[in-house]
Amino acid sequence: MNPVSILLFIFSGALLLYAALLALTKDVSLIPRGGAAKVKNARTYAKRFAGVIALVAVAPLHGGLAALFDATLGMAVLIGEAALAIWIGAQLMKDE
Repeated sequence: MNPVSILLFIFSGALLLYAALLALTKDVSLIPRGGAAKVKNARTYAKRFAGVIALVAVAPLHGGLAALFDATLGMAVLIGEAALAIWIGAQLMKDE
């Protein structure tokens, strides 16, 4: 295993842990500046935000898997999937 894949796996795990904690507690105070957001239902907002974080956490996971073969390929996968995940996450959060 190269250091790039290890770091990407750790980062992905941390994001997934944060998303799970947020989804279980549904506490907006766990979101940085979450209290400043103008939302109708804070619990729904926290649950949706947790889903977006989990979606974004998939990018470093796939990047880490690709980095096992080649570090450059891993970075390319990470950047491409991160951009796609952020765009999809923005679309999911528009309804709130």
